[in-house]
Amino acid sequence: MLDALWNLSKPEEVFKFPPISRFSLCFLSQSLEHIYRHQVLRIPRRSMLITLATPRLTPVTNGITHFFFFVLVIVACFINFPNLTESQLIPTIPYVVFTIALILNILFIGFIIADLCAWGGACPGAERALQKIFWGMFNWYVRNTMGVLVICTPAVFVLSNFQICLFWSSRSMDIAAVADFSTGEYRMVYGLLFTFMLFNLTLFPNFSSWTKSISAMILCIIGCLLVHWPFVGTSYYCPEQVAGFAAVTTAKDLGTSPVWLAAAESSLFPWELTVILTLNLILIFFLNRDIDISFRVSFNRDYEASQAKKAITREKVQGELLLEDIIPRFVLTDLRKTNKYSQHVDDAAVMFASIANFSEFYDEQYQGGQEMLRVLNEIFADFEHLLSSLRFKDVEKIKTIGECFMAASGLNLVQRAQNKSRDDHLCALMDLAIELLKILDEFNQQMFNFQFELKIGYNIGEVTAGVIGTTKLLYDIWGDTVNVASRMYSTGQKGRVQVTEEVAHRLSQHYDFEYRGNVFVKGKGEMRTHLLIGRKAPTTS
Repeated sequence: MLDALWNLSKPEEVFKFPPISRFSLCFLSQSLEHIYRHQVLRIPRRSMLITLATPRLTPVTNGITHFFFFVLVIVACFINFPNLTESQLIPTIPYVVFTIALILNILFIGFIIADLCAWGGACPGAERALQKIFWGMFNWYVRNTMGVLVICTPAVFVLSNFQICLFWSSRSMDIAAVADFSTGEYRMVYGLLFTFMLFNLTLFPNFSSWTKSISAMILCIIGCLLVHWPFVGTSYYCPEQVAGFAAVTTAKDLGTSPVWLAAAESSLFPWELTVILTLNLILIFFLNRDIDISFRVSFNRDYEASQAKKAITREKVQGELLLEDIIPRFVLTDLRKTNKYSQHVDDAAVMFASIANFSEFYDEQYQGGQEMLRVLNEIFADFEHLLSSLRFKDVEKIKTIGECFMAASGLNLVQRAQNKSRDDHLCALMDLAIELLKILDEFNQQMFNFQFELKIGYNIGEVTAGVIGTTKLLYDIWGDTVNVASRMYSTGQKGRVQVTEEVAHRLSQHYDFEYRGNVFVKGKGEMRTHLLIGRKAPTTS
């Protein structure tokens, strides 16, 4: 992780061009491009940090901005184009375009707000239905097609209000009709509105930059064709439109008109407007390209960060699982708090299970003994598989010492307190000993020329459990109880479980034992020992 952060801090890594095509701006990785195109369909509501840049909120913020922009253009057109408000001059095309554009924008803004409310939990009943519609509408191709229709509505409305007879009124043969009319004002108003509305095509950064730029180019071409359309005065005789616009103009005397108005009156103005539109189109193209690149760079950084976070989380989980294989989970809880662990446990059970004749099976000259160790690993793996059962939840594997398997029960005091009987953890370890004998018998059936024999020692008493080490942690138990359990297996009989007389009396209600006799135990002298026969049959009342 530190190496990754160090690499990111290098200037050549921070300022390098992202892994995208310089022409299409698509990611070079198809899988990454697919994820990017569907990022808006994600549901980050459960994430801890939600901002206006959240992919699910981007259509909402841009949709609201576009709607206000659309309203602003509509108001400007109604103020400056009197043919929209004069009843005798009302044209058909602008009002049809206005109606369709208004319906599209209201439906779009209404839907994204309704989806936002449902996504935020305000409409739980409609969340699933709106979510399906949202996924359908904001599919990559549908999203860009719908975007063309929505973001072009202000421009289309301005274009629908173009009056060629007003733009070229100076060529009109009806001199009286245009005597008090300023062509420059109409040209300037129309040119400003037409230029201004093009910048609406830089919204919605999650749309394709090519979609927006090509749409702007088509609109500019249509606008240029309109202003360069050949005008014949007699064919476009419209004194009503001229009189209507003249009523709202301010410059009646061209001699006192501002310089910019005189320039707009020039016959070269259409070419000047063409140059202005071309320059604005280039600006819009680079703006869309830069916004798209920035959006993709941000997404790529977030994606790399999320992948790194997932990798770190995955490594952490694997580390936790590996640590739990070495140290019991209940010990880790205390170990994280204090960095040390030791616990005195009363009435714990300890078991040693040793394959008594493994040394006869082991042959170091055959592949260096690797095959023999593989067989031992299979046996112990079968033993450990039993511990995953709920039946042996109180049992913990302590360690393996050569061919000896060591386990204990009752070390988790919290778990013991939840048991129905105070002897449950003791019986769990004894039942495990019985199952180990059965598993080894089943394993021997697969062996052709060798039969493994298991000796098990079992004891009950107080132990001290703790973790030793700081880098290589080791969980172990100590005490006289452990030593006696070890002596029980070393002096025991093959295929049997040997216990002390105290253990036999303690578990006599649950198991049947047979007296073996006195056995010399190092450090203890002669001890009376018993061998397990089996579990008592359940009594019926």
